[in-house]
Amino acid sequence: MFRSLSVLGVSVLSLALSAGAASAATAWPSTSTGTNIGGALPSGFEPSGIVWDNPSGYLWVVDDEGQLARMQRNGAGTTVWTIQTGLDLESIAVTGSTFKLYLGVEYPPQILEYNTSTTSAAPTYANKNWQLTSLPADATNGMEGLTWVPNGYHPYANTASGGVFYASSQQNGTIYVYDVDLAHGSTAPVLLDSFTPDSSQHDISDLYYSTDTQTLFVLYDSANRLREVSTSTTLYPTVKNWVLPSGTSGQEGVTLLPQCPGSLTNIFIADDDGASAHNVYSFNNFPQACKPAP
Repeated sequence: MFRSLSVLGVSVLSLALSAGAASAATAWPSTSTGTNIGGALPSGFEPSGIVWDNPSGYLWVVDDEGQLARMQRNGAGTTVWTIQTGLDLESIAVTGSTFKLYLGVEYPPQILEYNTSTTSAAPTYANKNWQLTSLPADATNGMEGLTWVPNGYHPYANTASGGVFYASSQQNGTIYVYDVDLAHGSTAPVLLDSFTPDSSQHDISDLYYSTDTQTLFVLYDSANRLREVSTSTTLYPTVKNWVLPSGTSGQEGVTLLPQCPGSLTNIFIADDDGASAHNVYSFNNFPQACKPAP
């Protein structure tokens, strides 16, 4: 009995030490230079979410007054549409395999589906939306982060829709995992799980999942941190905890440019600080630990 308890104690201690080491803050790579590519966005556009979309080959950005923007990776070719005046859009996600955009509304928390294409045509509402009624939220602290994790990359059973959504609450710093029936907008999402990456922080401002690194990027605005979390198990261990660059202060969105098998990529930070806002920063030479598809 005594021996078993001792082994268990050593195991728990080892896990605790490993978690602490993984959570230690890492300085932003000194070779990663930032460039503001948001200059073509209209004055007052406050970037609140961003995602790179492989099918269309564009960056998509939302602001918290109901606007949606599309731009090339260097900021060129920027086009802006008003989805709905005053709609508090705080996040945006894509599946990476269809011409669909999933827009996250802060309060009441919901996901809106829009159709898009490779042309200049305006995105169109697909008449589908899903209410996330189990996600804690109010008008000032609601759903700020939303991302898609395909089947095989998350630690749950495969879903009929091909993956699950991870959505974060700024009210309590917890991330909720939903199985959403993408074929039917009237079906209530199924809550599969929830977890809190950092119990000392509530201000999660965005989420992004990279299938290349198989990690969930969790953006913390107030703390100026970017946490990388492994989705290999429901323990969700932190594998990196980046200190965000000093040139950003109102970090509201994060996404990566898929460039594996290369060891470096571009990471984009949407920032809503500044008198005229519309800051979207591209940082080169960001390290990525590429992993083979599961």
